Amino acid sequence: GERNTEVGLVASIFGAASLVLAMPAGWLIDHYSRARLLKIGSMVLTAALVLYLYGVVTDNLVLLYVVFFLYGAQWVIQSSASYSLFADSLPHGHRADAMSTVSILQNVAGGTGPFLGVILVHVLGNEWQLPILHRIIVIVGLVEFPTNWINTLWRDVEHHEHSDTNISIKGGDAGVGETVEVKILTDSEKVSRLRAGYGWLVPYVISLNDVITSIGAGMTVRYFPLFFMNDYGFSPMQLQILVGSYSIVIGIATYLCNRTSKILGRVKACFLFAGIGTACLYGLSYLYSLPLLLVVYFIRGGFQNAVYPLDRSLIMDYVVSKQRGRWNAVESITAASWAGSAALGGWLCDGHDYRYAFGITAHIYTVALLMRIPLFFLVKEKIEDHDHDLQTALLEDGRQAAA
Repeated sequence: GERNTEVGLVASIFGAASLVLAMPAGWLIDHYSRARLLKIGSMVLTAALVLYLYGVVTDNLVLLYVVFFLYGAQWVIQSSASYSLFADSLPHGHRADAMSTVSILQNVAGGTGPFLGVILVHVLGNEWQLPILHRIIVIVGLVEFPTNWINTLWRDVEHHEHSDTNISIKGGDAGVGETVEVKILTDSEKVSRLRAGYGWLVPYVISLNDVITSIGAGMTVRYFPLFFMNDYGFSPMQLQILVGSYSIVIGIATYLCNRTSKILGRVKACFLFAGIGTACLYGLSYLYSLPLLLVVYFIRGGFQNAVYPLDRSLIMDYVVSKQRGRWNAVESITAASWAGSAALGGWLCDGHDYRYAFGITAHIYTVALLMRIPLFFLVKEKIEDHDHDLQTALLEDGRQAAA
């Protein structure tokens, strides 16, 4: 029973660090070099990795608490700065596809690790013994060292918000040398159009929705592996396969959600996928048949997590570059609430059972789902597409006439 509470405490320490440093990190990201902050974050992560591996080998739980605080601090800076730079590098209308692609790659990579872990478990031993687990964690940690330094390759993006955005094209249908003036909107001008009326509420609604969802998720997600291990007797190898498959399913669902958004729009696609995920979580609180439970488990995880890239792309579309650091930091608070509520989830699992915690989380997800309804009226899905199509049509007309 105590293992659930211990897991929750470690996750809560990570969340507390993220929560405390989220807004200071957002301020730093909006006022200083984002690329330089990422380099500093890489050095902090390297130090944290060394301490983590030492803490694992020596079974020093107190040191692991310190390490997870460092992880939380480093993560909030790295996540906020990298997503801000990423959003700055992309024009309006392209962020949803790009962020979905990033999420897919992250989940495929996240799924590859556990499958490699299957090999390690096969070689080192398929048993829940600390010496075996120590070796696996150390090997995985050593692999993470070189990948960490990829963050040193970022470069800051320069913006030219006040440059001339009028383009003259000679040509015309009659081919008599008409001049067509095409107004190319800057990033800030597009954001201003989207935020007109009550559009400025969009980032607040999505972020609040994400926080509520994450509070529920923290009470459950950390305990899925323990649920299958304790209630269904999963071995280390079976658990690695489960975790790896889960990440792959999320990647597939993210692709499907992005494709669905092309037909329904981002708001409706997110509502649909989050609704299916919530319904599946209710199912997990009642189902006992393992095959059926696994099917519902994968659908829930895939569909519920598929919406986050689209949500984040909407937020980035509705805020200007100089504010993206603080809004990405707000999204980090979402992760903090996810980790912080893990302590409550551990208490619920120990005091009742896992399915009881699943049911409570499903109720919270339902509240979050209903909070998405205002977005149907606030989000202007077609404005940027209309501007883009108009500019493209005029440019093409000018080229054809000139030819």
